[in-house]
Amino acid sequence: MSRMLQITDIHKRYRKPEGTVQALRGVSLHVAPGEFVVARGPSGCGKTTLLLTAGGLLSPEDGQVLVDGRDPYALAPEDRARLRASTVGFVFQEFHLIPYLTVLENVMVPSLALPVRAPRERAEELLEHFGLSARARHVTAELSTGERQRAALARALFSRPRLLLADEPTGNLDPENSAAVLEHIAEFARAGAAVLMVTHDDRAEDYSHRTLRMQEGGLVSAELVDSPGASGGLSR
Repeated sequence: MSRMLQITDIHKRYRKPEGTVQALRGVSLHVAPGEFVVARGPSGCGKTTLLLTAGGLLSPEDGQVLVDGRDPYALAPEDRARLRASTVGFVFQEFHLIPYLTVLENVMVPSLALPVRAPRERAEELLEHFGLSARARHVTAELSTGERQRAALARALFSRPRLLLADEPTGNLDPENSAAVLEHIAEFARAGAAVLMVTHDDRAEDYSHRTLRMQEGGLVSAELVDSPGASGGLSR
């Protein structure tokens, strides 16, 4: 099985005035193309640290991360940034949309780091897919919470990444909007991308292929679940 993301025995520590916090303790996992993997666990168990390390944003002290067969931490900073821009999409709980840009402009922001053919057409395609065409020229303050998360997801998919990393993407959403976002993420995996999502939301397990359990910086179990049943997918 090919592996878009391979993490092997990674450790991460944070040094604070009160002592050292072991955020990750020998974590190993993999995510294949077309697979939606969820990591769950209590607050402070290392989920966000795991995601940032997987995405080339936070270097581990020990162990190895491979994204599409390349170690981002072995690359020069500009090459690491290029790998992230071309291969990885990020979705965060707090959206991180730029408030003074329109929704359309927010979705197009990744084109500043990596040229995309016909960027406006690509952004408009995504906004239509996510039901946001009527909001394209609105600023983000004029959007509902669910609309902001869908806009953030559209931005993450703009460059057609092969790996999507999602940090609590349903954390601020009501059940209806949570289900919509989870379905969109599962759809992207069905289209052939690899997805790693960290969350408290137990509903994510209804959409994923595997659930990893985290506790105190380590993985304590991995469970297989039924593959998401709906067919079709968003063209990447």
